[in-house]
Amino acid sequence: MTKLRVRQKLFRLADQFEITDEQGQVKYTAKGAIFSWSKSCAILDSSGRELARIEQQLLAWMPKFHIYIGNEPIATIAKEMSFFAPRYQIDFGNIRVIGDPWRHNYSLEAEGRTIGQINKKFFTMADTYEIEILDDSLELIVLALVLSIDYVKAQQGNK
Repeated sequence: MTKLRVRQKLFRLADQFEITDEQGQVKYTAKGAIFSWSKSCAILDSSGRELARIEQQLLAWMPKFHIYIGNEPIATIAKEMSFFAPRYQIDFGNIRVIGDPWRHNYSLEAEGRTIGQINKKFFTMADTYEIEILDDSLELIVLALVLSIDYVKAQQGNK
């Protein structure tokens, strides 16, 4: 089991997140493109090497993101049309979003078991939330899915 804390850096032109481990050490950074038609984000390890990339599909009815690990497309996450609670279609291992993603209080489940738990931290200057990843082999994909959901929220003015 891994616990990560995601914190958005304030006063940046592009989206930038710092992801730390339980000891407060930077494990990943996520950097968005400054001038781009569509949202994109690189997830970097502590030495600055790109591990994964999130790219928004530009011509889509609802927000849709493709996740790459290395140069291989691994998953797709798309927001579905819904009038009440936000719903997502994830094309990777039957993962479902359960709970309230707009408030960063939700879980990611695969085949009836929780693989990640996301909880927003209140009383912080920047958006900060914790991710508890129950299956360490899915750490990078869970992080990429959570950041994709954050991008959808930002686009729809629900930051």
